[in-house]
Amino acid sequence: MKIKILIISAIILPFMGLAQVADTNIIELPITQHKGNGPFQNIAEYLPMPVKGAEGSDIPESAYPEITGISPRWGEEYVSGIIVFDEAQLYYQLFNEGKIDENMLQSKLESLGVNQETLSKEPVKCYVSFAYRLNPTGCVVVVDCNNNSDMSDDGIMNIMRPSYTMVIDNGNGEKMQPDYMVWVQYERMYNDKIVADSLPVSMFMPDEGDDLLYNIGVYATTELDGTQIGIAQENSTDADFSDVVIATGFDENKPLGDSLYDEGEIFSTGEKNYKLLGVDARKDVLLLELIAK
Repeated sequence: MKIKILIISAIILPFMGLAQVADTNIIELPITQHKGNGPFQNIAEYLPMPVKGAEGSDIPESAYPEITGISPRWGEEYVSGIIVFDEAQLYYQLFNEGKIDENMLQSKLESLGVNQETLSKEPVKCYVSFAYRLNPTGCVVVVDCNNNSDMSDDGIMNIMRPSYTMVIDNGNGEKMQPDYMVWVQYERMYNDKIVADSLPVSMFMPDEGDDLLYNIGVYATTELDGTQIGIAQENSTDADFSDVVIATGFDENKPLGDSLYDEGEIFSTGEKNYKLLGVDARKDVLLLELIAK
């Protein structure tokens, strides 16, 4: 279940140059990832399934890392789980470890449109563990920020309901700004290598109910025919750019306007038309098809 909640934040990383795939109209345009939400409207979601041992989870409990360091004062009355940054990689390594069967793996890769050959046979820390416990004013949360499977060296957030403030975001409308954010260390595949990276993860509770929500802050930019392009994930609780929207004429300090395009749509930079094919996050490139006018 998704809640549409608009959020803000910001920060940066780099890249450059344009390549056309031989004998095709496919263009690979290098992107620069930025940490934060930027001016884009983002979706916050309930902390994800799978939650360890939850009914309906399609990942077995054996998939979860053994976590130590949770306060004994929490007793057994807490929820634990994982936030996944790269579903395809996680399922592939679970398959290699004999924890899921090939049918489950292939079904997941097909739904994500990911080629198995692009995945690492070595395990990748493509997720992070969390645990939280409800209390009368909200909840207490601990996230394994350094991804070492030990919660004792991570700070505890005491999240009080509601845990956000309302702000006006530079002409893009009123948004919720979470009061709680942590930086999480993780690993991702880049050009066939495992690289270390980090991401900001925001957590908050709405006015009512016992649900904890989260958002992953990452967007990207590039340049095409002298036009700045902003790239955001349709679902901002992912980090793999598996489903994106772009904004042409992008300026992070100005309203987004109406120049927003989803995957499969055609847009123009003035002289040329392009079809948005998506992003290959394992190469950090925007994929476009040049369309004849």
